[in-house]
Amino acid sequence: MINYDLIKLITNNNDIKAYRKFFEIYSPELYKIAFNYTRSEEDAKEIVADTFIKVWEKRKLLKEVKDIDAYLYVLVRNLSLDFLRKASSKQKFLKLDETDLQKYKKTITTPESIYLNTELKTILNEALIQLPERQFLAFQLLRVENKSYKEVAKELGISVSAVEKLISKAVNKLSKVLTEYMFKDAPTKRNNKEVVHLISYILLLSITYL
Repeated sequence: MINYDLIKLITNNNDIKAYRKFFEIYSPELYKIAFNYTRSEEDAKEIVADTFIKVWEKRKLLKEVKDIDAYLYVLVRNLSLDFLRKASSKQKFLKLDETDLQKYKKTITTPESIYLNTELKTILNEALIQLPERQFLAFQLLRVENKSYKEVAKELGISVSAVEKLISKAVNKLSKVLTEYMFKDAPTKRNNKEVVHLISYILLLSITYL
């Protein structure tokens, strides 16, 4: 069932908390769709982040959408197909084999390097440094070293649920810092889109998909 109050907060109030809740509700299923196309966790995550960027950009239209599930499905499907078209000119709508995928990945940069300017990098790095040690370690292992929750748990000598709690706390802190940055002197900022993309990308880390 569509949460119309949530959509109203997003469309009328630009409420980032409501946006986050909306993200948490729909991102797991969208990730599965993207992963089915790309067969790559990182590419699927980026496609989901891009999907929610489009949701944010067109948030004023959300209240007019009659079937939000179908709307989001079409968005993520189209972005996935666009990804495949760009990645391979030989086979449309088919999975990339591992060799082609790795070659493609070498030609692109990470979401952060695409969307982040120097100021944002500095703010994010400062926020990371201020995280408690265990949160910082868990976040770095998951994000920088691309380890799974199970691998992080094994390396830190804790349970998977404990890792999830650490990541959740770290994500809350980082998204809060970025949200405050986004709405500080908002009229003078031209990079709100980049901040929302980064928030979306960071939020993906707090959700276990596979």
